[in-house]
Amino acid sequence: MQTYFTRKALFFHLNLAKVLKKPSKKDASAQAQEVDKDLISPEMQKKRYEAAMEFVKELQEKIPLVNGKPHAGTVLAIAARIAGTNLYRAMNYSHAVEPGVVVLSEEVNQAWPQLMNLFAFYCKQNGIDVMAKPVVTEFPEKDKPLMTTEQVQAEYQDQYDKIMKKYGLDYLNAARAGMVVSSIVFQYHITSAKDIDPYIGAGIIAMGIVEGAKTVPPPLKSGN
Repeated sequence: MQTYFTRKALFFHLNLAKVLKKPSKKDASAQAQEVDKDLISPEMQKKRYEAAMEFVKELQEKIPLVNGKPHAGTVLAIAARIAGTNLYRAMNYSHAVEPGVVVLSEEVNQAWPQLMNLFAFYCKQNGIDVMAKPVVTEFPEKDKPLMTTEQVQAEYQDQYDKIMKKYGLDYLNAARAGMVVSSIVFQYHITSAKDIDPYIGAGIIAMGIVEGAKTVPPPLKSGN
């Protein structure tokens, strides 16, 4: 099977301030105080990239295959939902809810677009402008993910969490690392395998982030 990292892309030492939306005058001072230094820190960008690459390598051993090949929609959904799951955990909710329950969260509504902006930034560095068209929300049957969000969380979250902790990444930075993972597998399926339309793929990423961020995950085996 072809690998997802035959051509390394440099995802660190980039001007990530570009992914931050320009605030209105009303919100400018507040946002200036809230800008997370970890987002633009070259050291943290390097850690996120290295952690993402390690997960991509392990993901290749556990990818669902269709006719012997990775299924694009499923692979993209895995990456995005795992990122979204870490965004959920970054919210540090105090409520006790059963795994699999969908939580309506205004916090997620405010937070997930920045992850999507980060994904779009990485894609544009590789020559693909995924924001050139409105986000696709309806997908052809052949491209729909073959795993549910709950299945993705159960199958991949512990492996992902172990790698993120190895690199000293908290949940928010683990979510950002998930956008590196997403952009790597997206690049492969768009430019190498050429088995999914880029705007459909980007739509699956967008929906996957939200699905992961709004679906209560099972407890981590690490207990954290």
